[in-house]
Amino acid sequence: MYESVLRRHVPKYDHLVHTRINYGTLAEFFDESSFEANPLLNRQILKVEGLIRRVESSAYVPSPDQPVFAVIVDEVTTLFYDNQTNGTVNVDYKTDYLQDRCLALSHSHATPN
Repeated sequence: MYESVLRRHVPKYDHLVHTRINYGTLAEFFDESSFEANPLLNRQILKVEGLIRRVESSAYVPSPDQPVFAVIVDEVTTLFYDNQTNGTVNVDYKTDYLQDRCLALSHSHATPN
């Protein structure tokens, strides 16, 4: 939902986001057997002010002096109030990080002192 607001008002948003790079893309560049992708999950719990600050701090969002900025903030604020629970919303992230398979194997076999 949040991303749909950005896609609607930030023409280059889809080109800028990092989801265009995935395991398959990287496997074409690197030797697929040399790395593994591991997920990192993160959750931000935000009040309306925090969600608006998140919008303001995003480099791809037009600056506050652009007319579309107020439209984005209005839509994100509406989105917040339509989806909030006890005054907050959860913003969930999943980041895949790449790890060298040899390094991962050596750490998995390590024993504590």
